[in-house]
Amino acid sequence: MWSELKSTSVGERVLAALVLAGMAAMTAYLLPFWRESAELSHGFFAPVLSVWLLWLARGEPEAFGARARRFCTWTAGVVFLAVAPVAGMAALAQGAGHSQTAFLAASAFALFVVGAVAALAGGRAPLVPLNGASLCAAGLWVFAAPLPSGVLSRLTLLMQDQITGGVLTTLRLLGIPAMRHGNVLELSEQMVGVEEACSGIRSLIACLFAGVFLGGYLLRGVWPRIGLVAGAALLAVVANFFRSLFLCLLVAKGVNIDGLWHDATAYAVLGVTVAILYTGCSWLASDGPTRERPEPAEGRNRLAVGWQLGMATLAVCMAGFVAWRTLPGDGEFARTTPDLAALLDLDTAGWRQVSNPGITRFADALNTDILHEETYLKDGVQVTFYMAFWPAGQTSLGSVGLHTPDLCMPGAGWTLLPPPPAMERYPLPEPRRFSFEKNIYPQHVWFWHYYGGYPVKELPGLYPWQLAPYLLRRPVSSAAAQWVIRVSSNRPLEQLANEPLLREFFERLRAAGLDGGGAR
Repeated sequence: MWSELKSTSVGERVLAALVLAGMAAMTAYLLPFWRESAELSHGFFAPVLSVWLLWLARGEPEAFGARARRFCTWTAGVVFLAVAPVAGMAALAQGAGHSQTAFLAASAFALFVVGAVAALAGGRAPLVPLNGASLCAAGLWVFAAPLPSGVLSRLTLLMQDQITGGVLTTLRLLGIPAMRHGNVLELSEQMVGVEEACSGIRSLIACLFAGVFLGGYLLRGVWPRIGLVAGAALLAVVANFFRSLFLCLLVAKGVNIDGLWHDATAYAVLGVTVAILYTGCSWLASDGPTRERPEPAEGRNRLAVGWQLGMATLAVCMAGFVAWRTLPGDGEFARTTPDLAALLDLDTAGWRQVSNPGITRFADALNTDILHEETYLKDGVQVTFYMAFWPAGQTSLGSVGLHTPDLCMPGAGWTLLPPPPAMERYPLPEPRRFSFEKNIYPQHVWFWHYYGGYPVKELPGLYPWQLAPYLLRRPVSSAAAQWVIRVSSNRPLEQLANEPLLREFFERLRAAGLDGGGAR
């Protein structure tokens, strides 16, 4: 090892050190996800197993020729150039702690490892060859990261639906009467639900991770390893189907499956699938095809190493830029958190006040517990004031942008209608205006979203490449304080604009510095 290290160029040594430094950085970044998500607990093993596979790859023959190595080097770099900027945009738009950002960052790092190993393998004294084991070392990081929330929810719903339907069909074939209600099966007057945690998504991700590692550790060649990973995914789905079926059979026999049976079968599924994967790898293990490594073209290898060093430099610069843009300034931290309950406690004669303590049930979804709602009633007129506040550094623009009236209210059964004619001048910067109807009851809405003290008009979209340019044009951090103001009524608010109740509310907003006009 040391003799090979002495024979390598300075660039190759720096590149090898950057791969290890990148693993340390990715470990620190993904650690909170591994701690918080049970389905990602296998991620704690990712750094150790990745380094181990790179070491084991040194004892495995080269699997690619010079052309294939160059193809991997340049292709991985080009794809990295496509993925890494999107990861940076996601960090700005959704925050570094969002699952989408983590998955993109892990994918970009895996691409960098592939390109770096391919470049290092072309040296006269390669530190690590490009083969199945080294590719598996890179692939581990993809399965140690959380899936994007949208992909995860769709995959979970798909697996829930398929497993529920399969179990129902099997129970009927066995002569056990059962009825389906969505993802719930009714057996002997008992209900068995295939919940999100029981959909098999945990065992699927863990089995894919195990398949990548075991394939890299025990098998030889690239295609057998790809086949093993595909088999691991199929095995996870099949094993979880049998687990769900077994639990339903226990319920049909009158056994209470809560607690011990439920958890024990979950661990049993994971243990059995890993054991089957290990046994299959041991049976399929072989030396596989080998290639004699041709002498590298020294100029080409220097260019490949330089290309990867350029990728690493780009990644460091991008991470530094994102960190700078997501760090709130002192002025943003200095903004006082408003007392929303006092702000919305209006004292106007003739109006009856009705509080809504149940609004706090949305705190988790909104990622803030600073929210309040008050409704005022008079002579058949209803006016509701709602506000929510996010201190600097607590959330991202994209997260708040998911909770506008036009996105949330239709999901609660409200029908979107054309708004009434606009006024020439509004008490605050012109709001986003909506009108809804539900069960013949109208609701007219004025809505303001403030980011860093600046009013936000309709966003260009919620994808990272749509939000990031919008954020970069703003003179404040992408993690600046935010707040939303919603005024709604069963009468067009344009007709109530001069009502003392509304005038007092907007005067209080101006006194509290929540009326916009730029960051303070």
